[in-house]
Amino acid sequence: MFLLLDFGGTKLSAALARPGEERWLAQRRFFTPANADGPYEYAKMLELARDLLAETGNSPAAVGVSFGGPVDAKRGVVRLSHHVAGWENAPLADWLQSEFDAPAAVDNDANAAALGEFRFGAGQGCP
Repeated sequence: MFLLLDFGGTKLSAALARPGEERWLAQRRFFTPANADGPYEYAKMLELARDLLAETGNSPAAVGVSFGGPVDAKRGVVRLSHHVAGWENAPLADWLQSEFDAPAAVDNDANAAALGEFRFGAGQGCP
């Protein structure tokens, strides 16, 4: 089971999925207040993720994250958010690996969307 997290400029989304399946097992979304900062968003995302995992009785085999801002994907570090203060050089992958005892990968949301289209959407079969 994969735990999938999306940190956007105005909302947070968390979902659970099984490899090879195209539908979410469960999903939660939360619209963030205008004055939210990085620590608030991280705490709220953990709450969403824990609720999903408790609802299904599962633990994640891995955590995948899309983040709306510049990311050092090799290190799993958020460089900054253009919309939300407090994300400067945040080691998000390390935090999530500690929290869920599972490997975590972090990438920019545009890269994650492109990969999704390539694997499951309009980009299937493209070189």
